[in-house]
Amino acid sequence: MSQLPQRLYPRSGESVHGFTRRLAEINGITLSAVLKLAGIGQITAACEDARWENLAKAAGIAADSFTQMQCRPANIPTAPGAVTFMGHAVRPSHLARNRLRVCPECIRTGGTLQDAWSICHVTCCATHKCQLLDTCDKCDRKLSFYNAGTEYAWSCVCDKELADLPVLPASKLAVATTELLYPILGRTEVTGYVSLAKENTTKHSLFSKLCLNDLLATIDLIGTAACTPADLDEIIGHNKAAYGSAGPARRIEDIASRTEVAIRIMQDWPKAWFELLDDIASRTPAPPAGATARDILSTRIGRQCLTPVRGLNGIPLTVIASTTHAWLKTRHNCNIRKGPATIQNSVALLIGRAMPAGAIVKHLGVRYYFADFRRIYQQTLDIMAEENVSGSPEALGAELLERVTQQWLRLERTVPSFEASEMIEGLARERRLTGWDHPSLIMPASEFNQYAKKRKSSYHVEDVSKILNRIKEFSLKVDDTNGLHHLTTDLMRRTLTPYYTKTQFLLDIFSRHIPTYRTVDHPRLCDLYAKLDDTRCRGSSYRAIGLFQADAMLQARPLNNMIELQWGEDVRLKTSDSRLLREAEKIRFEETIIWNKTEKRFHVNYRYSVRDTLHYFKEAVGSPRDPDLNVFLENSIKISQLNKS
Repeated sequence: MSQLPQRLYPRSGESVHGFTRRLAEINGITLSAVLKLAGIGQITAACEDARWENLAKAAGIAADSFTQMQCRPANIPTAPGAVTFMGHAVRPSHLARNRLRVCPECIRTGGTLQDAWSICHVTCCATHKCQLLDTCDKCDRKLSFYNAGTEYAWSCVCDKELADLPVLPASKLAVATTELLYPILGRTEVTGYVSLAKENTTKHSLFSKLCLNDLLATIDLIGTAACTPADLDEIIGHNKAAYGSAGPARRIEDIASRTEVAIRIMQDWPKAWFELLDDIASRTPAPPAGATARDILSTRIGRQCLTPVRGLNGIPLTVIASTTHAWLKTRHNCNIRKGPATIQNSVALLIGRAMPAGAIVKHLGVRYYFADFRRIYQQTLDIMAEENVSGSPEALGAELLERVTQQWLRLERTVPSFEASEMIEGLARERRLTGWDHPSLIMPASEFNQYAKKRKSSYHVEDVSKILNRIKEFSLKVDDTNGLHHLTTDLMRRTLTPYYTKTQFLLDIFSRHIPTYRTVDHPRLCDLYAKLDDTRCRGSSYRAIGLFQADAMLQARPLNNMIELQWGEDVRLKTSDSRLLREAEKIRFEETIIWNKTEKRFHVNYRYSVRDTLHYFKEAVGSPRDPDLNVFLENSIKISQLNKS
């Protein structure tokens, strides 16, 4: 890694892919050369800090110059999984960071790729009012982030220059989408669209007040409702529909088409929305007099309009919900009244106003619309009703407060599986903590499954801390990692098999069957190193035992790979030896006739018994490298000898 001759600073609102291309152009080298000299290989908005620092050194600027480009966890309790994007908190489903889209006019006038083009709903350039292109018209291939032409950074893999791509005028609705979104992007200083934030947005004044994430979610919902055919909008048989019910596929082309339909409806709001709801309501039989809102909007799309997805603040999208409620009042004289979920609970009726949920919320300092709290509150009332507790309203209220507080504090001492995974493994937040559920490792906090329904599993923070302390204890700290392999990338991919699972792999690490090493004081799993030979030997041992117990037959090549790991590189089932063993009937075998396309002839293919082969090498060569496999074979040979006698 070295600093390039020409220093370059990022432009406002520029994506990292556009910056690396400009860096290649100004230094007169290819894009691949820039990535190699910077020592980053590939870089995306979600990359770790080390790659950004390397890119900054290569460009000769400070690493914090890339803050606007980076995508980091937003850490919003009411919106798990949200990430930062151009200064906004956005759910990743609204972004298309794996697609390269360009404006030929922007490239001709200076070579810029805007980060705003990563938004799935943006399909045109706001400056030139032309379509964003993601396919080369010469080779008909998708444009790639990294495979630039051999000579020019601003080219396709076929050497077609991006500036020479055709300029196609954008539709009026696509332009209207950018006119709505760009001023909202300009609310943050880092985006480069501050001037656009001052533009007149009276046409969409109701929607322009929303945050970026909620606006994108609103557009998605409106477009989905308008574009879903009546024959695919089934009636929901149950009384409740979960927030964010599954919608159509999130292909970027589908999102773009639904966006234009949504913008057309938003331009004539709320009249167009009322007409759409009329159509959705007509898909079910005529409701009787005094029908509820769920009877009127009983289809899947109707329920999504009635109970829309939650925004960043944890509350269902207010614009959709309030307008839908107004439609129910206007068209069907149906009022939406939030009734307490505890209306049929005897304890809740007895307590009355002595200890309402709002008082407990104020005592705990949480928000009532937290789903976990509401479930704990309701479940506690149900348990108290089943126990037939009695007393004055004040006494029952105090007991309810104590029980809910205890359960809430216990729940707060747990973390969902994706957070536990990040704490222990240091991997991507989207991954669950798989392979760890074992009494000798860490077990989920199953007592909270009835509360935290959105969590697939939860773990006690105390248990997570114990795992981290164990990782520190069993790993040896070293200064040099030469000859060692990174645990989570190199070792797992080369070692794990159906017979050697991640759980068994972790148990071997924690029991020191596989020595591990570290260079940091407080390591996670991703900070550990080990010797590849040790782990492959251990993995092959489990594979050998599994195939042995299954009495499997293997060809000579995979069988020799397993033998070499256990008895050394010079020990193999050679062709001459296998012939003698077959003739002496010391090893069972199967033979098949197969056609060799290269030699254009038939030849015999042999498969040998894993059980007989392992017995043969144990007796002929000696003990295998792995002691557990050695004990297993010794016991198997003894049993075999007893059966013969």
